[in-house]
Amino acid sequence: MKTIKVKGKPASLSASGHYIVAEFEPLRLFVHPRADKPHYCGPELDSITYDGVKYTSYEPERRFLRDCLHAAEEIIHGKALPLGGDYSHVGDELFGRSEADNIRIAEAGRGQPNTGEQANPDYKEAYVIVSTVPASPYPYHAAAVVAIDGPDTVTLEVFARSSDARQADRSASGTFAMYADTGASSFHAVWSSADVFAGTNPVTLVIGGLY
Repeated sequence: MKTIKVKGKPASLSASGHYIVAEFEPLRLFVHPRADKPHYCGPELDSITYDGVKYTSYEPERRFLRDCLHAAEEIIHGKALPLGGDYSHVGDELFGRSEADNIRIAEAGRGQPNTGEQANPDYKEAYVIVSTVPASPYPYHAAAVVAIDGPDTVTLEVFARSSDARQADRSASGTFAMYADTGASSFHAVWSSADVFAGTNPVTLVIGGLY
C-alpha cells in the first residue's frame, strides 16, 4: 500500500496496483482491469487513469442502514438483512447481542492470534474494533473486506453512533478504505488512534457470518 496522487490529490494504491481508494471520492473503489471484482460491488461508467491504466469505478450494490455492524453483516452475507437478527460471530461466540457480551468477547480475544494489529480478515469477513469501556459513545466499529491485494485489504464501511443505529432508513452509501496488514496503516492502528476510541483500550477482532 502506498500513497499516490490522482488528479493531483492523495489516494491509496494497493500492493500490486489492483485497487485505488481516492480521498476525493471515498464512495467509489477504482479497480485495475486485471484485478478481481470487489465483493458486493458493481461497475459504473466512470473511471480514472493512473500510470497509463484506466481503473473502472465500482460502487456498493445497495445503500445501507446507518449501522456499521449491520452493514458489515450484509456485505459478508451478500444480501440485505432484517434488523435485529444474529448474523455474525467471533470464533464460537455470537457478536453484537449486547455491549457486555461484546466487551467480554473482546477481552477474551486480546493478545490472541488474528487480533489487534494482526487481525487479518478474508473475503466474507470483517474487522471490528471494540471499546472495552462500558457506555462508550462509539462501542465498536466494523468494516467488511471487499477486496484483497497481497498484504492490503479494501473495506466497505458505514460509520455511525449508537443513536444512528436505531434509524431504519437505507440512506448510507458506505465508504471505501484501505489498510495494510501491519504498522501505522493497519486497521487496528488507524482506529485505535482515532479520537472516537481514545482512552477505551480497544481490541480488534475478526468477525465472520453465520451460515
